[in-house]
Amino acid sequence: YDEVADEWTSIAPLNVARCQHEQVLLQSDEVLVIGGRTLDTGSFKYADSSDIGPLLNSCELYDQGEDAWTMTGPMAYARFGHKAVTLSNGKVLVVGGWAYNPIQGTTPALTRTCEIYDPTSHRWSPAGKLLVAREAPAVVYMEDLERVYVMGGDSAITEYLDVATMTWKISPTRLFGES
Repeated sequence: YDEVADEWTSIAPLNVARCQHEQVLLQSDEVLVIGGRTLDTGSFKYADSSDIGPLLNSCELYDQGEDAWTMTGPMAYARFGHKAVTLSNGKVLVVGGWAYNPIQGTTPALTRTCEIYDPTSHRWSPAGKLLVAREAPAVVYMEDLERVYVMGGDSAITEYLDVATMTWKISPTRLFGES
């Protein structure tokens, strides 16, 4: 989008058509598109579960200067309905969603798995497990506390990742006033 001209410009298409993916802006100004799913019919009917095609563990990087997408390291788990956040060290944390490990099968289930992307090596590594499996949670990175808070997404429990120790903990604060 060009704010001065007040107009949109098309960019190069992704290498893999996908929906229900996540995307984040990296410190390099590249855009990282993460996972998602394809569609059996090619229709973008979000709520129709009969249209779910294969889940994706693939990821792509968009270079704005080159107007080009390149494939980057795949996640261990194919997933959609997940959330992602860029950390102060430039790495990207992905949490939850519906997922499966492509080596173990193709039946998605709500997952507690988390992965972290290193934009230097273009590789994903495990980042522990959420205490509660979640779909489309709210994720907030509190840089001053070095914590990533995860809330909602099918649970009233708020939990956080202590980035320094890479451990998940339940927050004393609950959503909706529950104790």
